[in-house]
Amino acid sequence: CTWVIVPSEGGLSIHLQFTAFDMMAGFDYVQIFSRPANGSDDLQLIANLTGSTIPAAIFSVNQRGDSMVVKLTSDESVTKAGFVANYKMVASPSPCLGEGVTLNAESGELTTGLGSYFNNDYCTWVIVPSADAHGIRLQFTAFDMEDGYD
Repeated sequence: CTWVIVPSEGGLSIHLQFTAFDMMAGFDYVQIFSRPANGSDDLQLIANLTGSTIPAAIFSVNQRGDSMVVKLTSDESVTKAGFVANYKMVASPSPCLGEGVTLNAESGELTTGLGSYFNNDYCTWVIVPSADAHGIRLQFTAFDMEDGYD
């Protein structure tokens, strides 16, 4: 099953909040992707969820009206109760305003958004590992900053 959530106007982010979550750990999972507003099928994975712990709220962090794709994949054997999630359109949370953005999902993506970042930005992301985590792995898939200034 696949659901596509499209923001009602550009500049808004999608806030997805799970109120129930019960998937067969390691066999059934929910993947959350961001799809560019330009019509491309180039999906970026935001979260890969399995198990029975209700995930933290998920935001599509964008400034250009990207849609959110929610994909449920299950195997052929045991099934569980599934999930219930609510979504709403909100002003984009910015890692560059206030106290930044706190991330506590099992996996996710940090980004300054598509296109150039702004001058004089000071952005903060706080990654909070789960209680049973042994560390945090941060892998850069793209990195382009002005040498000597940023």
